[in-house]
Amino acid sequence: MTRPLRAGMNAIFLEPGMGGLETYVLELVPALLEAEPSLELTLLCNSKGRELLERQPWSASVDLTTPRASRRGLRALYELGPLGITAGRRFDVLHSPALTAPLATRAANVPVRAAGSRTQCSRGIGASSPATRQTSAVPGAVDGMS
Repeated sequence: MTRPLRAGMNAIFLEPGMGGLETYVLELVPALLEAEPSLELTLLCNSKGRELLERQPWSASVDLTTPRASRRGLRALYELGPLGITAGRRFDVLHSPALTAPLATRAANVPVRAAGSRTQCSRGIGASSPATRQTSAVPGAVDGMS
């Protein structure tokens, strides 16, 4: 028997009232849990984001983790460096929906980057060149990626 997929979502940026990114995370998480009930999902978040996430009906099904470096001013530095180390140790895949992701990690690294009216997902492992695929910006619609 294989172990469940261990996924992390970089939601360190998330705060109430963010609009599109908030909607993306709040709709993607339950969709992922429904699509793969055995998924072990961890959301890395700041304290304000944690309060928002704890109020969601699916919050008991995920691990909410608040790194020490999740305060404003430190978030981007943490996302670029130490988050990659954490992800490599804890996750098979790390999804970073807010445009900032670790520069290197052993986990499959799936950052989302703005590209005109569409969202671009890059998927790569470690320092290798990521394969880039165009996908719809609709939560849960990641064409060609499984």
